[in-house]
Amino acid sequence: MPPERLEEGDIGPPAGLWSLAVLLFELLTGRKLFDGRTILDVLDAICLGELKGPLERIDTLDAELGGWVRQMLVRDPGHRTADAAALAEALERMAMRLQPFDETPRRRLAALVLDVAEPPDSGRN
Repeated sequence: MPPERLEEGDIGPPAGLWSLAVLLFELLTGRKLFDGRTILDVLDAICLGELKGPLERIDTLDAELGGWVRQMLVRDPGHRTADAAALAEALERMAMRLQPFDETPRRRLAALVLDVAEPPDSGRN
């Protein structure tokens, strides 16, 4: 859950990128980004806890990927990376470095990022 949902109640496309960043962080590091003994502890960590990017946990991680995840984890949605198209392009570039022969997974990942960041009812084309 993005911090703006907890603090203001209003969410927009940047909230989808926050959620994607949390998911990517946990997939890349194998650790929860926010932890606590109770749900209130977890919610408090989302709003006030120290945020560490994946590069601070795994020094062998691709620096570009770690940078994108960190930029999407900015608590203030007005300062959070919101360019889903640029993120999709970056993810495609990174995937090409990892899997130079099969194009299908890259396209699916790029489409997923765009769907998460810009839901169909957002009015954007």
